[in-house]
Amino acid sequence: MKTKYKEINFRTDSLSKIALANEIISHYDGLKLTLRQLYYQFVTRNAIPNKENAYNSLGNLISNARLAGLLDWEAIEDRVRTPRIPNDFEDIQDLVKAALQSYRLPRWEGQGWYIELWCEKDAVSNILSPMADKYHIVQMVNRGYSSQSAMHDTAKDS
Repeated sequence: MKTKYKEINFRTDSLSKIALANEIISHYDGLKLTLRQLYYQFVTRNAIPNKENAYNSLGNLISNARLAGLLDWEAIEDRVRTPRIPNDFEDIQDLVKAALQSYRLPRWEGQGWYIELWCEKDAVSNILSPMADKYHIVQMVNRGYSSQSAMHDTAKDS
């Protein structure tokens, strides 16, 4: 959904980048991208250099494009800053329905092997999540580097 909150006059080169962002987003068939994923798509197309200041500039441009109503608010997501919303239910039937939808037997209990799906980049987590959910596999997103705590906890659980 594109909603205009602010009038912004963009330079021609900025409008070209906004058009490219919309083109890239359209290729993902409704999957939400992070700013980092969009940035890497720009870099692989040689539209911007692979430099921190280029990432920051793109972030500012995307932010302004959203405010100006030129880019869909639902196309970009922040997977780090997410609210923690407590569960609530209309009535007891609503609670029972939620419990039935989330009920799963511990599939890995008693198995000879224990599997986790680790990925280095949060950028690929939304692509891997459906597979992890389907097979009830723990998914761990490291965001570049694994922490010793995460590796220790996993070793204890396996």
